[in-house]
Amino acid sequence: MEEHKHRYLINYFLDRTKVVELEDYFTKIKERKDALRHYYEDTNEFDTADFMNMILLDAAFVIELLLRNSEEELDDDND
Repeated sequence: MEEHKHRYLINYFLDRTKVVELEDYFTKIKERKDALRHYYEDTNEFDTADFMNMILLDAAFVIELLLRNSEEELDDDND
């Protein structure tokens, strides 16, 4: 599953959003990290950087998954 999440982030999400620097996303996530931690169990085991990486990977995956399931032209045999 982690392989799919990385593929969706690198190959699709970043291209779709035209964001060149991941730091742009990390800035937004960092502003909301305390509120976001409430949606996950046992996030105390993650340091801030690991948590922000997890949020970005999960968010990109969910967004791409929903888009790919709703638009046939986005279908990929590896999905």
